[in-house]
Amino acid sequence: MDMDHMAQIAGKVWELVTLYGLKLIAAIVVFVLGRWIARALKKLTHRILTKRNVDLTIVSFVSHLTYIALLTFVILAALGQLGIQTTSFVAVIGAAGLAVGLAL
Repeated sequence: MDMDHMAQIAGKVWELVTLYGLKLIAAIVVFVLGRWIARALKKLTHRILTKRNVDLTIVSFVSHLTYIALLTFVILAALGQLGIQTTSFVAVIGAAGLAVGLAL
């Protein structure tokens, strides 16, 4: 291999690292911030329901359900930042929600 060829390879590698590195950093930021917001909203939901004297079992269930739902959307957003198509995941989640709604 000559030096020109190695320089071209190094340039391509640097280009890939820059492109996907930025996407990875963006996905990590989306995940970390989203998780923090999901936790904050879980605590807020818990606090509001507790102040309204809702049964503690329901308070726990609803606050955890809120967290899981928000975290699902955060994960989908982070995957979207990586360039992964998430429309099929959203369709599956929507179908599962519809099935649960019809079962009730």
